[in-house]
Amino acid sequence: MAQFRGRGAWRQGGVWGMMCVHEPLQQEISMLKTSLFLRELNSIMSSACAFYQHRTLLLNADYKPLGFPLETLNAEDTIRGMFLERLTVVTESDVYAHSPSCQMRLPSVVALKEYVNPVGLYGVPSCNLHNLFVRERGLCAYSLRELKLKSDSADAAATIDHVISRAEQGEHRWDNVVLASWSINNKKGAKRPEQAGLTLQMKPWVPTGADLLYLWLTEDRLATLPVAWREHLQLVPTTRLQRVLAAVPPSTKAA
Repeated sequence: MAQFRGRGAWRQGGVWGMMCVHEPLQQEISMLKTSLFLRELNSIMSSACAFYQHRTLLLNADYKPLGFPLETLNAEDTIRGMFLERLTVVTESDVYAHSPSCQMRLPSVVALKEYVNPVGLYGVPSCNLHNLFVRERGLCAYSLRELKLKSDSADAAATIDHVISRAEQGEHRWDNVVLASWSINNKKGAKRPEQAGLTLQMKPWVPTGADLLYLWLTEDRLATLPVAWREHLQLVPTTRLQRVLAAVPPSTKAA
């Protein structure tokens, strides 16, 4: 369940976009070099799978993640950012980009040279099924059973349940939604949990992007990511998140 994003808010406001006519000639030259180099690459790299599948982890200028999902760049955007001198190479990879005139070793991790406000890290993320699945660690808030985002089983299929139903003017927001299996959600219907004979084992709460990133980066998932990425993804949960995790019933903590 990969969660990578390649077009973030950090690109706005001149951080990444096209150069304006008042910027130094050196930047215009860099753009020209980028265009020529990428044109050469496109002419010879159409079958180079390693080049086109390569992803570079993008960090903020303080070498911290930009938010959840993780911000990554494809090979072309990485090269463009390097030519425009917007990126600092943190760790190189074993993948090379070759053109008739030169070759370049693609980085595995880069950082922005200019710090940007990490709204994706400290802001409130979108309240959708995938993000809710991450917040609840894949557990049904009523039965504490492990669920799946895609399943043909009514007892295993993850759905969004509004604690106070939409029929009662309950809002679709983080503090009113929990993860529930399809069968339990269907049983509850428009009732409140107590009216349906259900007990919330995990109370709804409003996460930040940093909270979701910490919960998403399980040991198993970290093991699937490039080694060079991992040292930059050793996150520490906030005090609030520690309280949330401590409130999970003991029987689920090893799940």
